[in-house]
Amino acid sequence: MRSHQLSIYLTFLALTLLLAATIGLSFVDIRPWNLWLGLAIATAKMLLIAWVFMNLAHSIGPVRVAAAAGLLWLSFAIVCTLADYTTRGWGETPEHWLRQTEHVESYDRVEPPQPEFQIPTASGRALDDSDLGSL
Repeated sequence: MRSHQLSIYLTFLALTLLLAATIGLSFVDIRPWNLWLGLAIATAKMLLIAWVFMNLAHSIGPVRVAAAAGLLWLSFAIVCTLADYTTRGWGETPEHWLRQTEHVESYDRVEPPQPEFQIPTASGRALDDSDLGSL
């Protein structure tokens, strides 16, 4: 029991130090390495939490396999998202988009559509503009 409490306290201390490293990294500008160091720190935090607080250290084989499968699917989703993001042409405007905007007219000059139905009166004839004064 004592060793379990000690491991929890040491994990808390390690997570606190990793949090301080994350905050410190946000103030340092080392352009190509900021992202990778941040991801490495986040991975270390995730592994600590999974190993100690989810009891993977004392789990049987199938539980560890299930946790590894979850990590595999998470990494697959991240790789697919990054592949989609990095292969987009962010600075390019397709030519057919530019051609479509040339034919757009101002909406101020568009007349509202006229109804194609007529309202019958009691006499059987349809109403027209001359009947508006008698209503």
